[in-house]
Amino acid sequence: MTPAQVAGNQEVKVATAVERFWDKVDRSDIEGCWTWTGYKDPKGYGQLWANHKMTLAHRFIWAEINGPIPEVCVYVTTAIIRLVCAFPTYS
Repeated sequence: MTPAQVAGNQEVKVATAVERFWDKVDRSDIEGCWTWTGYKDPKGYGQLWANHKMTLAHRFIWAEINGPIPEVCVYVTTAIIRLVCAFPTYS
């Protein structure tokens, strides 16, 4: 999907997954935890629609910042206790 779609005769901007991610993060605490305000699964993990599927928010932003998650990693998890925190250096 491109960042813009045509609706009638007008071009409409469609937010990218990264833009949608940041729209769901409360960054008001500049030195503390940035809270995920979007959808959370029953276990409390933030999720968003990206790359044509529901994606765990912390894995999505980790890959956006650091590149693809290496195959040698069994999993990437939040390195913090609070699952709703989205502060980039915590991941």
